[in-house]
Amino acid sequence: MKARLFVRFFPEIRRAWASVDNSLFLWRFDKRVLIFLMYSWKSKSGDPL
Repeated sequence: MKARLFVRFFPEIRRAWASVDNSLFLWRFDKRVLIFLMYSWKSKSGDPL
């Protein structure tokens, strides 16, 4: 099984994002408590994008 993973940091605004297959995670890294948002989607064919 293969997965696609991408991660980027935006130090100027203290944010980061990561995508794993068809899920997107967004978070702030300037807080002691890790709070993130997750979005997930499917393509029309049912396969991850």
